[in-house]
Amino acid sequence: MCIISCHHAFINFSDCRDRKVSILQFCDRFVVIDNLCIQSRASGSTVERIKSAVLREMEISLPSIQEQKEIAFVLISLDGKIDLLQRQNKTLETMAETLFRQWFVEEAEKNWEVGKLVDLVYCKTLKDDARTGQGYPVVGFSGIVGYHESYLVEAPGLVTGRKGTLGKISYMFENFTPIDTTFYITSKNDSKGLYFEYFLLKVMHLVEKPS
Repeated sequence: MCIISCHHAFINFSDCRDRKVSILQFCDRFVVIDNLCIQSRASGSTVERIKSAVLREMEISLPSIQEQKEIAFVLISLDGKIDLLQRQNKTLETMAETLFRQWFVEEAEKNWEVGKLVDLVYCKTLKDDARTGQGYPVVGFSGIVGYHESYLVEAPGLVTGRKGTLGKISYMFENFTPIDTTFYITSKNDSKGLYFEYFLLKVMHLVEKPS
C-alpha cells in the first residue's frame, strides 16, 4: 500500500501491486490504521494535521495477499446482496406509496372526517462538541449527522427537514435525537409504527409546497 497523492486535508491511498481485488477498497469498513497512532503524530493548535512524509514512514499491518483476496471477495458479495435488498425495499416502498395514494387520496370518501393528524415539533440544537460520538443517532435535515449517549425521541419516529431538504420524510427505526434543522412528528392517531402518517406525509409532497 502506498500514498499516491496529498491535497490539503485529503490523502489518497493506492495499492502498489497490480491485482484485480484489493482489500484497500474496504478500508473504511474496519480499522486498518491505528487512529491513536496517527493522532500521536499529528500537529497543529487550531486544526490537527499530519504531514504526508510522516504517513509515508508509518508501517501498516495487512493480511497476506491471499487473505486480502478472500476477505475482499466476501465483502464484494455482501455489498451485492445489500444493494439488491436496498433496491427491493425501494420498489416495495414505491408500491406501498402508490396503494396508499389510491386508497386514501384518490378514492377518499366525501363523508370522511377531516381533522388534525400530526404535529411538527421544533427541535433544540445539539452542537458537535456536545455529542459523545457513540450511542443514538443525531438527525439533521440531511439525515444522521452524528451520535450521542442519550436520545430525545423514542422509535419509531418521523423527521422532516426544517430547512435544506424541506419536506423530505425520514423514518427512524431506533431512538434518536433530532436537532434544530428539523421537525420531528408526533401523531394524534393511535396508529402502530407511524406507517399511516409516513405515507400520508409522503403523498402530500411537502417538498413541493412553499415554506
